[in-house]
Amino acid sequence: MSKSQLSNTLTPIPLPTSPTQQTQECNLSIATSESSIVKTETGALRVNNCTDRPVRLALLGKSSSQSYQKSIHWDLAPGEGSGRGLILSLPEEQLTLKSEDTLVIFSQDGSRLYWGPYVVEETSYPVWNQERLEWQLIVNQPKNTESE
Repeated sequence: MSKSQLSNTLTPIPLPTSPTQQTQECNLSIATSESSIVKTETGALRVNNCTDRPVRLALLGKSSSQSYQKSIHWDLAPGEGSGRGLILSLPEEQLTLKSEDTLVIFSQDGSRLYWGPYVVEETSYPVWNQERLEWQLIVNQPKNTESE
């Protein structure tokens, strides 16, 4: 197959799936406890958008005591928070992730890419950062999309 034929071939884009891939691609490391999934930790959420795409992160809180019982969202520009990350907040209170809160991330560039759903304490992400006592979610560039 020639190079021009290859460029016209559509291939599916795999989504990030493993914590190792996420950490390596963004060149960030997260200090996690030995059991980073099974916990009862509550804390802030730090997000790193390490993609070249604008993304929307949506949160659906599960706790009846939370004032954000309905879905809320944040929009992140390409690369926003890719270095130190951004602590997400709410207009009138501090955001605290709790067990069973669900996070989903959608690209906003028409590519139909998404990450998640991530359920706190039930899925591999977000990861509990033991050093900072906060949840961390790194959104990485999907494989095979760097040249698009």
